[in-house]
Amino acid sequence: MSNYIPPIISAGGYDVSAGQTYTGVVEGQGSLRVLSGGLDFDTTVSAGGTLTVDLGSVDSGAIIDSGGYDFVYVGGIEDGATVYNGGTLILEGGTAIDTLIDGGDVSVQGDTISNTTIENGGILETAGTTVNTLIASGGTLEALVGSSVSGITAASGGTFELQGGQYTGFVVNNGVSFVIDGGTSVEATVNKGGKEYANGFEADSQTTINSGGEQLVSGGYAYNATVNSGGAQIVYLNGETYSTTISSGGEELVMSGGAAYGATISGGLLEVASGAGIYGPIISRVVVAPYGWTVTSRHRV
Repeated sequence: MSNYIPPIISAGGYDVSAGQTYTGVVEGQGSLRVLSGGLDFDTTVSAGGTLTVDLGSVDSGAIIDSGGYDFVYVGGIEDGATVYNGGTLILEGGTAIDTLIDGGDVSVQGDTISNTTIENGGILETAGTTVNTLIASGGTLEALVGSSVSGITAASGGTFELQGGQYTGFVVNNGVSFVIDGGTSVEATVNKGGKEYANGFEADSQTTINSGGEQLVSGGYAYNATVNSGGAQIVYLNGETYSTTISSGGEELVMSGGAAYGATISGGLLEVASGAGIYGPIISRVVVAPYGWTVTSRHRV
């Protein structure tokens, strides 16, 4: 390795050593490694190029274009990177701050990513710690088994997939999709135009469904939901709900193959399709059907 680093690295490997600062382009078959005490600033990583951030080093303002790769290892810091469509940032124990994922892919395999914006087809897949993330239009956050996520907000067109871990208090606003498929959601709120999908076998509990919001339960379990006026809880094949409270103007619809256990109807509507099951439903706190009753009916109080 030479101390001289060309402004455009299209072949071979170069190191940014302690005390050195580099700005340039890494492309083709080129690679750049930032060593402890080194600083890389505003470098663009294009197709075929690889940037590596090692222990004790800092990379600032990197642009990861299509076909470019950025690896951040334990003790390395990636500050202010932009990951475009086709670009990839991988945190293998390193830390990322103030990242814009604009159509690209980011994988957190350990440590922490914070203050992130995901948009335009971008995906953040995390098995580490994720703090303060904005899921903008076209963005997707996938929280995997072993992840710890907090401070998540989503705008219209954003998707939050909870595949592992637990999240408390997520707000599902207009145009937002919240998919629970292996993780646990507690005290979510679904507002007008928002949709929550309870698909997995873990628990969804204490969700509040407001006017214009929908909770769709298919192959999953929903506990102690509250359906307010104008809200809807829809239970599909292999979906189960327990102790749902259906307030005045709210609705729970149980489709064929779905089941509702112990619903409380307080002025709302419980509609049960042919082939669905209702078990011990409660109308104004009075049990009105025997265990295992399956009917086509509408119940309102």
